[in-house]
Amino acid sequence: MLQNGYEKKDLTTSALKANTLGCLYGAILALIVFLIGYAFGARLEDDGKNPWNMLLIVLFLILVVVHELIHGITWGLFAKGGFKKNIEFGFIVQYMTPYCTCKAALKKWAYVIGSLMPCIVLGIGICVLAFFLHHGPTFFLGALMIVSAGGDLLITQMILMHKTKAKEVLYMDHPTDIGLVTFEK
Repeated sequence: MLQNGYEKKDLTTSALKANTLGCLYGAILALIVFLIGYAFGARLEDDGKNPWNMLLIVLFLILVVVHELIHGITWGLFAKGGFKKNIEFGFIVQYMTPYCTCKAALKKWAYVIGSLMPCIVLGIGICVLAFFLHHGPTFFLGALMIVSAGGDLLITQMILMHKTKAKEVLYMDHPTDIGLVTFEK
């Protein structure tokens, strides 16, 4: 990219900031989803005796992996060369977290869609389902998925707040740090 006249700019953050702001953003969004559902008359119930409650932790762990898979599938749809060539999954032991990275440079809208898709599908989608089912534990699972997408919300904010006068900007996961790299021309 640099050989083609692009200028590289890092949009990165610290692990502390990512975790703190990510959790805060996720919690705020989960509260907003709850308040919207409540305003439209949705009610959540739980008698505390439902065996579903015991499955929440297991489902959450499975959905954390599905979250990363959704990133990969979405970015793979937009990446030149597709999923197999550009999407990589891994696990960061020190943070006990799986990750997905896209090795291709993407347009702004493609990166943002791929970043937000797990929150939309697994977070907001499960919360909406919970309102239709009137099931509190299902809403709690959806809210956890929104909070777990907090880092994605932070990255999206970084992208949307990035000001540039460049006519062409491509976005790519940072190879080592939390955040991304822009290539601008």
